[in-house]
Amino acid sequence: MEPSSKADAIRVIEEAGVVAAPSLRTLWRHLGRHKDQQWRDAACQAGVHAPAQTLLAMDIDPELALGALRLSLGRGTVEADIHAAVSALAEAAQS
Repeated sequence: MEPSSKADAIRVIEEAGVVAAPSLRTLWRHLGRHKDQQWRDAACQAGVHAPAQTLLAMDIDPELALGALRLSLGRGTVEADIHAAVSALAEAAQS
């Protein structure tokens, strides 16, 4: 079920067993250990510690928006890349 409101989103996250998400700094530090992957900030947000304007325009709470992580796929993305990203993010979330 896709969440249709902030309350639904929080409920879905809690039902998935997520107690607390790590900070983005923690995620970046952990993901930096995976040298085989290309982890980087979006060009428009590099070095900026502020919520993305797109998320704010969607009426996402600024604190919640600060924890947003966007993954992009391209022509060269293969299934193994997606599995590697999911594994790396799961590891980072548990650290």
